[in-house]
Amino acid sequence: MSAPSIQAFYQRDVPATPQDASRDRTGFPRADGFTQAEVESGHNPLDRIWNPSEEYSEVHIGQIEPGPNRICFTGRVVNYAPALLDSKNNYSRPAHQLIVVDGTGAIAVKVVPIGIPASLLVIGQLVTIWATWVGSTGGSHHTSIPYVTTWTPINPTNVGSKQFIQFLPDTVENQQLYRMPLECDRGKQDPKPLPGLMTLCQYLKTGHETAGARIVVCVKSIGSRKRVKSRNNPREFELLEVTVWDDTASCLLTLWEEKANSARFWKPNKTMLLFTSPKFVPPSDNKSLPLSASIGLDHNTLIDVDPNFQDANWLRQWVKKRVKK
Repeated sequence: MSAPSIQAFYQRDVPATPQDASRDRTGFPRADGFTQAEVESGHNPLDRIWNPSEEYSEVHIGQIEPGPNRICFTGRVVNYAPALLDSKNNYSRPAHQLIVVDGTGAIAVKVVPIGIPASLLVIGQLVTIWATWVGSTGGSHHTSIPYVTTWTPINPTNVGSKQFIQFLPDTVENQQLYRMPLECDRGKQDPKPLPGLMTLCQYLKTGHETAGARIVVCVKSIGSRKRVKSRNNPREFELLEVTVWDDTASCLLTLWEEKANSARFWKPNKTMLLFTSPKFVPPSDNKSLPLSASIGLDHNTLIDVDPNFQDANWLRQWVKKRVKK
């Protein structure tokens, strides 16, 4: 059986929109990757009942192989890039691009964006995906993203499509699912350290030069959203500064634009974040406004929210004791 073309998955796009409850409540202009006309033309395609008649094989992401096959898998979003429109209302990025992990592997998921606002995309979101085709990331920009070797297209806007994605609610039953980091030693006694893991202090000094560096930190405080202007762009950009810390150091984490939405679910001195390949922002030597080294997100950064492994659990207890003092 020959593999179907990718173009076949992106035909017959039906304009649709999110419900009012999913709209951006920040009061800032929309930057969701679709036009206002598309927003007002229908309903969120993810709201429709999904009850496929075909059988899908439930798999772990680490078991997925390229080619045509009906598969179903569940995991958490660890990074994303929303669809983008250029000045002529053409898609410069025609899909919401998600990175999903489940503890066994990572996969890139390209979702047709019509009717699905970027405000729905959140780092740490639990999702279930039904796919019919998987490609290899060889030769694409996904090859620079840690652990990602495959990708799949999802078109939930087409009622006749065999692909779908569900954003699962954060229920008590779901909260503990898929929290194990990639490459985590699952041995119950004397587990091995997570590969690439270092303290925040080590990372800020020289560790950022290490490929695949990882740090686990706790959210200490969350600032207010700001609007800033770029020297090379007339439009304003939104940013949110979050202070993170461990037992060795603290620094700012800057979230730009749509990534700031993820922080609305984070809780100071409770939420733990595991970064793989964070963006290093060097200190500023501006005498009028000196800034310390900080961290941010790149397209190849992975963030596990409230990961379940030895070092994160230790830091969680350390923060509890420190806050009580």
